[in-house]
Amino acid sequence: MHEFALIANIIKICEETAQKHGLNRIDTVRICIGKMRQVVPETMQFAFSVAAKETLCEAADLEMEFLPIRMRCKECQYEFFVEDKLFQCPACKSGALQVIHGQELYIKSIEGE
Repeated sequence: MHEFALIANIIKICEETAQKHGLNRIDTVRICIGKMRQVVPETMQFAFSVAAKETLCEAADLEMEFLPIRMRCKECQYEFFVEDKLFQCPACKSGALQVIHGQELYIKSIEGE
C-alpha cells in the first residue's frame, strides 16, 4: 500500500506551502495521478483521512484527477492512449513503447485560509 507513503509526502508539501503563504488551514487538496501509478482511490482517501489528523489538512477534502496513459511507439512513432491495459501499438502491433504521460503524480492546487 504505497498510497500511505504518497499521502504522507503530499501532506508534508501542503503544510510547507501553507506555512509559506500564511494559511491557517487547508480546505481542499487537488492532486493529479497518472493511471500507471496504480493507486486505489479509496485507499488514497483513507490514507489522507488518517495521515491528515492533527495537521493543517485535517478538515480538507482530497480531490483526485486520474490522467490517461499516453504512449509513443518506438518503431513507427505513432502516439496513442492506452485502452484496456493493452500495451501494444495499434498501428504496427509493436510492444516497443515509450511512456509520454501516465506516470505523473503532482499537487494541482491547494485551497485554504
